[in-house]
Amino acid sequence: MGLKTLVLELNELCPPLLDRFIAEGHLPNFKKLQQGGATFVTHTDDESLEPWVQWVSFHTGLTQDAHQITELDQGHILKQPSLWDKLAEDGQTSLVFGSMNAGPSSHEKVTIVPDPWSKNVPASKPEFEAFHKFIARQVAEHSNPDDKITLAELSKFGLFCLRNGLSVETVYKAVKQILSEKVSSRDVYWKRACLLDDLLWDVFSTTVKRQKPQNAFYFGNSVAFLQHRYWRHLMPEVYKVKPSEQEMSSYGDAVLHGYKRFDRTIGKALQLLGDDGALVLVTALSQEQNLRYEEQGGKFVYRARNFEKVLDFIGAPAGISVEPVMTHEAWATCQSESDAETLLQRFQDVRLDQSNAPMFGYREAKGNRVMFWCDLETKIPEDTVIVDTKSGREIAFFDLFASVGQVNNSQHNRDGAFWIYRSPIELSASDQKIDLTDATRMVLEVARA
Repeated sequence: MGLKTLVLELNELCPPLLDRFIAEGHLPNFKKLQQGGATFVTHTDDESLEPWVQWVSFHTGLTQDAHQITELDQGHILKQPSLWDKLAEDGQTSLVFGSMNAGPSSHEKVTIVPDPWSKNVPASKPEFEAFHKFIARQVAEHSNPDDKITLAELSKFGLFCLRNGLSVETVYKAVKQILSEKVSSRDVYWKRACLLDDLLWDVFSTTVKRQKPQNAFYFGNSVAFLQHRYWRHLMPEVYKVKPSEQEMSSYGDAVLHGYKRFDRTIGKALQLLGDDGALVLVTALSQEQNLRYEEQGGKFVYRARNFEKVLDFIGAPAGISVEPVMTHEAWATCQSESDAETLLQRFQDVRLDQSNAPMFGYREAKGNRVMFWCDLETKIPEDTVIVDTKSGREIAFFDLFASVGQVNNSQHNRDGAFWIYRSPIELSASDQKIDLTDATRMVLEVARA
């Protein structure tokens, strides 16, 4: 049996921007879905408005107070069944490719390739382990200027991709990207995010053709990344701090570029489905302009060059493992709960010498895990010094941290897009918003039809 249902999880795409770009003629494949299918706007009332929460709500059909997931890389503690588990109980096979915060599945009918932020959920098939580890490292270290890829790592990853569907088109785009970075007078490095999604699609679509699952879930994140970074350049008129002409030249079309790349993904998805399958588009949540930091000149983020060196400087307990996640955040997994409590105290002891401002933000999870990050959000002078108030040790701030730049130009919005194209059941679009968990029920009905 061929592919019945393809769920495209395109993280944080915005209904108003979809309408705008479709009206401007930029997104012909999105237009085809919008005009030929049933379209809805979802809404979530989850306490935490974060994609790693909303995607779990969509996958399980439960609100956050029921599934209890609060952070990235918590899929391994998820206790409730997800969409693909329920379909497996019906005897249906599913490929889950990068779905955010997905937990491991005990069903042999489900193949899981974890999202790049998951360190504690193994791939269902061993051949995907090296692939997942490489992608996870690139995503986790993309904001670290000191990270270097070894030739051996790159060769192993490249060989996997060649054996698993790397297309001539993606190779061409990669070569073009590298050349552009070397010769362009504008910053084009940001386009790598879209190139990663192209590569992931190559492997995903090849795996679908080989395994022939009845249902497939594909997660894409490039637009969410571009919106957070470059919404200011998309709508400079709404911000007090205006981008420069050079910045507008480099980033003015970044968000539109991401949507157009996903439009091509929609076209490829329709080809993969053939004439009979249902295509589901879901974004879980969306984004909007973020004006909270305008009085301080925008929000600036700093990322540890090496998290282990940071922990060493503050005198953290021994034996802590670190798993970087989003831009500047990381999990610290301690040997014990008492070590985690000690680590929290050490974070509180470290300050900036000029202002005595606290350095670290943190959230304690259950047990021995702590999420932490550099909590500074304004431009930091080059001569800034960090002081460990307990030991008296000092170190230059930029010896331990690197500037990621001005980020969070957008913030999350509780609404999302939910479209179903070629549904096997009768659906009629509604002007009323539906709950995100209602979308879960509708996907199950479509897949079971």
